[in-house]
Amino acid sequence: MEDYIDGIVNLTDMGQYKPLNQIVYEGIRKAIISGRVPAGERINIKECAKRLNISRTPIRQALEFLQKEELVEYVPKYGFVVKKISVEDVKEIYQIRVALDVLASVNAMNLMDEEQFSQMEELLNETEVAHRNHQIEEVTRLFTKFNEMIYDFSQMPRLKSIAMNLREYLARFRDISMSGETRRRQALDEHWLIYKAMKNKDEKRLEAIIKEHLGYSEQYVLKEMEKMELKKKSTNKKHKIRDWSHRLAIYAQQALLYEAVLFPKPGLVDPVDNGSHEDMDIFTLMDSISCLYSGFQKFALKGLLWDGYPKELFQELRPIGIDLEKRMFKETKNVNSHKGAIFSMGIFLSAAGLVLQEYLDFNDEFPIFEERDTEKVFQFIKKMTKGLVAEDFKDVHHKKDLSHGEMLYLKYGFKGIRGEAEAGYPIIKKHILPKMRSQNKQLSLKIRLHEILFMLMANVDDSNVVYRGGMEALDLVKKEASNFLKRENLTQENLDESISKINHLFVEKNISPGGSADLLSVSIFLGKLENIL
Repeated sequence: MEDYIDGIVNLTDMGQYKPLNQIVYEGIRKAIISGRVPAGERINIKECAKRLNISRTPIRQALEFLQKEELVEYVPKYGFVVKKISVEDVKEIYQIRVALDVLASVNAMNLMDEEQFSQMEELLNETEVAHRNHQIEEVTRLFTKFNEMIYDFSQMPRLKSIAMNLREYLARFRDISMSGETRRRQALDEHWLIYKAMKNKDEKRLEAIIKEHLGYSEQYVLKEMEKMELKKKSTNKKHKIRDWSHRLAIYAQQALLYEAVLFPKPGLVDPVDNGSHEDMDIFTLMDSISCLYSGFQKFALKGLLWDGYPKELFQELRPIGIDLEKRMFKETKNVNSHKGAIFSMGIFLSAAGLVLQEYLDFNDEFPIFEERDTEKVFQFIKKMTKGLVAEDFKDVHHKKDLSHGEMLYLKYGFKGIRGEAEAGYPIIKKHILPKMRSQNKQLSLKIRLHEILFMLMANVDDSNVVYRGGMEALDLVKKEASNFLKRENLTQENLDESISKINHLFVEKNISPGGSADLLSVSIFLGKLENIL
């Protein structure tokens, strides 16, 4: 259960002869002000009641008291949440304390005898010893005792009672202000000055020293609170970056899985048919996808953490991609199952990370992308891949061992996926995403994904198709896909039948629109980001 409840239980003295709701109020109040219950935490009334062995009513009443004191706030349908101590709270409390301490000190000064001054001096000497021995807790305890001594010697019990109502605040502020050795030494010197002014009956000097002493303390507390808030934000941001990179990687892996299990698919591997592939089946795809997650997260982290130029970011992605390809080949026994998908998904993951940077300081939860966010993804991709085709193919005429992409570039001037990336994936941006956003969500996801796949096949210059069958094969794929999309009122049954016929044709001609399958995965990833699937 919640760790903070231990703090509440330990600080609630159930042995007091007071109304139960008052006892609980004091316990929770101490726990909040001391920091045992962090700001933003919801008070679990049921668990508190169980641990304190009481009913929920006094706890609810105690929280209502604390709400009036503005230590907690009630959030409808959620419960009572602890409010943080603000800068205004600190200033107000120190202003009150100055007035109380001056009144108590002046009154004590006029009433104290030599023996009492000797007690105060002895206490300060004890504090000196504790400070020299670096006994921080003992120094803090003796500082508290010094203040209590002044209030006791003032012989103003009502004033002391008012001050005691602030004791938890003051104890927390004292813990903060005593955290630095320089400030402890300074505070001890100021206590000596207060003692001397009191002994000399110098009321004007005494008041000035107290105001100066508490002023220094207030400024120190405010600075330390600011540091703690920045540290907390920094820690939260680091956790957020880690969590959001995982979320992006999950979406990417889900996208590949969705594509893999979609069936039937023409010429492609699916759960019931290997299409035009004799070297792989659905289990090959599963093995491949299962090893990609950690690399996907690295792509996402690069984007979330990047503070340089987008073009330089792309160069940082390439070693991750190469390592991921090696993992893929190891899992698939040297079958190229997702090389193209790794290239495109890596670019989109890092670009999405760049876009998410602007939300890190404002969103607690992973944001759902709006169209403007996705537009920024495409803009970043164009900047990341600017000049990619020229750079990658500049020496291709002198190479002996050519990749499939390089061969097609030399033979047809075919830019392939590099050209698609450098152009900012215009087919996905201008055709696929608008269609996905407008699709009838009452239709099954399978039908909607089939429609997207065939839209891609009808528009993409798929290098995988050209490598296997030349430009004639690409023309055939585009023609068959376009004809398929013209059909109306297809049911799932006759849709599957139509795709199966195209599959037989593609298998006969050894055609596999793998590039379209990769872009389908990317489109699914973007659909996940926009929550439109």
